[in-house]
This record gives sequence, structure tokens and C-alpha cells, in this order.
Amino acid sequence: MTEATAELGPSDGMIPRSLLPAFRLTIGLAQGLCLWALIPDVYRDHWTTGLGIFWEPILLVAIGVPILLIGGAGQMRWKSLLIWAGVAAIVLASLGLHDATRVGDDTYSDRIPSPLLLVFCAPAIFIAYHLVVAADQDRRIVASYKRYFEVGWTSAAQIALAGAMIGAMWIVLFLGASLFVALGVDTLRDMIRNPLFAWPATCLTFAVAIQLTGDRTGLVTGVRTLGLVLLSWLMPVMTGFVVLFLCALPFTGLAPLWRTGWATPILLASAAAIVALVNAVYQDGDRDTRQPRVLALASVVARVTVLPLVILAAISTWLRIDQYGLTPDRIAAVVATMIALVYAAGYLLSVLPPYRERRMLENTNIAAACVSIVSWLAIFSPIADPARISVDDQVARLLDGRIKTDRFDFAFLRWDAARYGLEALEILSTSEQGPDATRVAALAKDALASENPYAYAPPLSVVNRISVWPKGRELPAAFRPDRATGVPNSLNDQYGVYNDCFRSSDELCDAILIDLEKDGSEEILLINVREPPPGQPQQFWSASYIAVYRQKTGAWTLDANFDPPCRGELDALRRGEVTLAPRLGHDLMINGQRLSQQRNYNDTRRCY
Repeated sequence: MTEATAELGPSDGMIPRSLLPAFRLTIGLAQGLCLWALIPDVYRDHWTTGLGIFWEPILLVAIGVPILLIGGAGQMRWKSLLIWAGVAAIVLASLGLHDATRVGDDTYSDRIPSPLLLVFCAPAIFIAYHLVVAADQDRRIVASYKRYFEVGWTSAAQIALAGAMIGAMWIVLFLGASLFVALGVDTLRDMIRNPLFAWPATCLTFAVAIQLTGDRTGLVTGVRTLGLVLLSWLMPVMTGFVVLFLCALPFTGLAPLWRTGWATPILLASAAAIVALVNAVYQDGDRDTRQPRVLALASVVARVTVLPLVILAAISTWLRIDQYGLTPDRIAAVVATMIALVYAAGYLLSVLPPYRERRMLENTNIAAACVSIVSWLAIFSPIADPARISVDDQVARLLDGRIKTDRFDFAFLRWDAARYGLEALEILSTSEQGPDATRVAALAKDALASENPYAYAPPLSVVNRISVWPKGRELPAAFRPDRATGVPNSLNDQYGVYNDCFRSSDELCDAILIDLEKDGSEEILLINVREPPPGQPQQFWSASYIAVYRQKTGAWTLDANFDPPCRGELDALRRGEVTLAPRLGHDLMINGQRLSQQRNYNDTRRCY
């Protein structure tokens, strides 16, 4: 419980304090047993296959609702708590049911909820929980900002302490078991590894931690205050980095930022860090709390820097979408950028004189929290399913010619776009639309026939993405991909370079056929060439390391790796201007076997 609710009791509709320990521990034990029963393990045959599409909704409810009950007990009136838990259960079950039914096959018990759902559900539940708890404590729909601050940051401190306690508990258990293992007794180690012990023990420990921290409000308040003080002094440091970054952009240009390939996550993470640190300084907005001048000044500067970071993230996201179309990851980036824009606009207004005294920062935080919840509910429901939107966009780009047929990622539709991708492939396989309808139909049929998720692109389009040198030559038959698996049956590829050339429709590769050893047998030099996006400078050009394949006893084997070539070196390599140079050092002879010295290759070699 927080200090604000410590004095409340049964007369206020709260669960009696004397019953809280039993209530929380019972819920924790029940959650542990449910997770043990629902999550497959190697210790027993599992019954969950019979649940079908209902397995995932039940699992999400079993994970989320008990945590809400454990945390909400003692903070909410028991009627409000039950209503809130019921609404949360319905929402989680609905999201889980949609996530299960969108898969497109009947295999449910051996899969987990989609990663995006798991990643975004946790903060959404956390935010919604504290909006509900604060509203219930203030007895109004929109609570005071001070109440939001108390509930949110106190719960964050409790969760952090509970996580630390769970980690410490498992360290103690494994140390104790190790003592007996040293004596040759494995019983204790086997017991704690058994899910029937592990799940209930973990959930019970969480319930105990919430109960202990709820009874010691002074301890939690102290941890919260200390954490906020430490975070607040990191804010000037982060602000300084962001200011220097923005000042450097006119001199470096945006090309180095775009070249990273993950500009949007960097920029949004930096903006999120600024938002969190600004709130650590602002706290509950109490004007009686005086902050050191350096923190006050840094807070003003930090609020201004959020907007340029978010604008850059929006530009980066748009460039990728404009070049390659929508994907579920890019849609998630759009949603995150939209939420960040709410923060950016509100924080900028909060430093302007007309809005400075209107508590604009507080209103922005509340508005952004509501926008976050609505956005997340939309993208994890049929309303704005990222897979459906992505498929519609990608297919439209294919049919109107914005994506060439040989560059289109049919494997995305087959494996990464749920049932919407499969439905699109069925339509494309019989469709006569588009400038290359016959070829599109053939590739769509190949994708539907594929049974290997690691064959990321159909072999027909794969072969067309490999440029064979000298011109006019073709890949040896044994080195061509098998239609079912997407890789050659006769290839022993230890490092996966060959597969990289077939992993995505965006990849282009060069295969140079040359007799390096001058022994009458040709080797294949395979290089993954990454051309710059349309309209981008040539500095974006890069190539992977050179993989040398040699045919031995009918099978192609990865024989050596060499550093990536620069652009001029690749041109010379294509012309066959390459020879073997003597190598320094010695080979090792061990038990009659020769171990050759390997060249150290560097996949990040810079070309000047």
C-alpha cells in the first residue's frame, strides 16, 4: 500500500489489512500452479493441446490478472478491484484470442504469444492499472496528478524490489543446491528445476515481496525518493549528450545516422530517456520542492530537445516505409513515434510562458498515457492489425510495380504475415493483375508450397538475385538451392553466409567462379552486396566478407573467409583479378592432422 491508502480500511470498501497476506499469497500460489499447468515442459505430457485457440487467451489472463489482484489489493476498494480485474481479463483474453486466430494454422499449443504483444502489453497494463487505481482513490475519473505520481512511482519501486527479491531467492536456492551437488546429492537441484516447484515458488515470492513492501511504506517511499534523486542527476548528462548530438548534425549530415540501419530505435529510446529523466526531476509538480538551478535549467533544455529527436525518428521511419513499404515492425515504430510526438509537443509547450503555469507537462503525461493505451489496443486487435495492414501495402506495391517481382519478399507473406499473408498468396497464385502476373503467380505458388520457414525466399527469385561472374556463366547445379528447403542439398555451410544471400528479398549477392588454386577445379567466391537505398549516397554501399567454397567429394564446403572487399576491389574481383598470396606463419600437425592458420576477417572493415 502507499501512504495515501494506509489509513483506509473496511469501512472504505477496502479488503481488511488482516486478510491481505492470505489473499495475496493465495493468488500468488494459484497463479504459479496455473502457469505450471499451462506452460509445456519436458517433465510430462501436456494436456494443453486440447485447448486449441483458447490456450493463449487463458495464458495471458493467468499472467496478467493475478498480478493486478496482488497489486490492487489494499489500494482499491474490493468492488472496484473485482470490476477492474474482470475488465482486464476480458481485454487480455480478447487480445490473446485474436493473436491465436490470426496465425493461419491449427498449431497453438507449441507457440507463444507474438513478441510485439508481449512487449507492449506489459507497459500498457502498467499504465492502465495506475490510471484506474488513482481514479478509484480520488473517487473521480481523472485523478490529481499528485495521486498519479504517488501510485505510479511507488508501484515501480515495489516491482523493482520484488524483482530483486526473486533474483536473490533463486541465487540462494541454486547455491544451496550446489552444496549438495558437491556431495553427490542431486535431489535438491532436480527439485528446484522442476516447473512444479519453480512456477509456484516464483509467483509466491512476488506476492510476498508486494506484501512486505506494502506494509513498509516508509521503506518504499525511501527507495522511490532515492531512485528519483539519482535519476534526476543523470538528466543533465543525457541532455548534454542530446544537445551535442543535435549540434553535430549540421556538420556530419544525416547520412551516418541513416547508415546505422537502426536510427529510429536510437532516437526514440533517447527521447524516452529524456521523458523519464524530466519526470524524475519534476516528480509530483509540488512548487514547494526547490530543485537545484542546474536541474531546473537542464529540465527546460531537455523538454525542448525531445521534439527534434522525434522529428528525426519520424523522418527515419518514413524513409524506410517509402522505400520498402509497411511491415509489422515499421507499424510498431509508427505507433511509438506517434506517442512520442504527443510528449514532444506537450513538453515544448510546457516551457513557453503562456503554458508554463498551466501544468502542461502533467496534462501531457496523462494524455500520452491514454493515447498509448488506445494505440496498443488498436494494433493488437482486428482494428489495426499490423500484419493485415502490412500485407495490403506490400501487395499493392507489388501489383502497381513499385516493387519488382524478383525483389518482392514472398516469404514474408508465407511466414511472417499470419493468415493475411497466406490469404494474399492464395489470391496472387491465381491472380492475373499487375505487370508481371504470370511470374507473380508462379512465385506465390512456390511460397505456398514451401514447408521450411528458414527458406526465406522462393528459389526462383533467389537465383535471380545472384549475379554470376564471369558474365554468361551459371551456378553449378549442386550449388543451386533446393526448391523445398531453399538451400543446396550438397552444401555444408558452417557460417551461414550462403543462407544470408537467400534470407531476404532485399539481399543481392555476387558469385565469382574462379580457379584460385590453379588445379583445374573452380572455387566459388560468394559475397553479399548491399546497395544503397534509392536516392541515398553511395557511402551506404557495403559488402560482406568473402566466403570461399570448394567442392570436395561432390559437396560444396565453406573453405575460407576473407575480409570484405571495398567497391573498387569488388570490381577487380568480378574481372577475375585475384590471386593467392603466400601466408606467414605455420600450420599445426596434431596426431597426423594438419590444422591450417585461419585469416582473421572483419565484417566491419571501413573503405576510404
